Amino acid sequence: MVGLIDLPLFPLDVVLVPEMSLPLHIFEPRYREMIAACLATDSRFGVLLQSSRHRPDPDAPVDVGTVAEIVETSRLSDGRMNIVTEGRQRFRVHRRSFDRAYLHGAVELLQEPVGDALSTPYLAACCSRSVKRYIRLLLQQVNQEPLEVELPSGPVDLSYRLASIIQQLQPGPPLDLQAVLEAETAEDRLQLELAILQREHAILERMADVGSDYKRPYSNPN
Repeated sequence: MVGLIDLPLFPLDVVLVPEMSLPLHIFEPRYREMIAACLATDSRFGVLLQSSRHRPDPDAPVDVGTVAEIVETSRLSDGRMNIVTEGRQRFRVHRRSFDRAYLHGAVELLQEPVGDALSTPYLAACCSRSVKRYIRLLLQQVNQEPLEVELPSGPVDLSYRLASIIQQLQPGPPLDLQAVLEAETAEDRLQLELAILQREHAILERMADVGSDYKRPYSNPN
């Protein structure tokens, strides 16, 4: 198939999205070999969610992942490595190969359609307000000062920044973020993220109400 590239594949328990930073400790011999091969070429490999641990059907493979680029490397004396990667672009696996010590496959790099040109900017604005409110409520729970958050204006970049924020501040079920990653358009991703943020708002607001009841002075109605 035209447009496919061969990419080393690294199954992990986390979902990597574009623009997210992911530090990794590399200790297994097969992955040391994989990272050495990546560093000798273009410093890229693919991150996929491990299907057997998170899918309702353990035999259903996860086919959509994110290209990770190695941006920092620290080698230890015993051969292990600490690396820092950054998510670059989504891909879809078309064929897996098992002829090396590590998994690799033929993948298609995915495009980033925005969605409906009229409704998506409004949706993006709603998501921006929602995530700022979410961060404010979260900081209130730990008695920290409000934090000003810079967000991209473009729907595609915003959708990935929101995914990164959600993952870092309040990690949820990996399948939630995997659904975000697999969404075909930025509009679809933003709708999923808005639903996640609204769910988290309700939880945080309930926690705040319980805290207020706990701190309320005792009064005898009699």
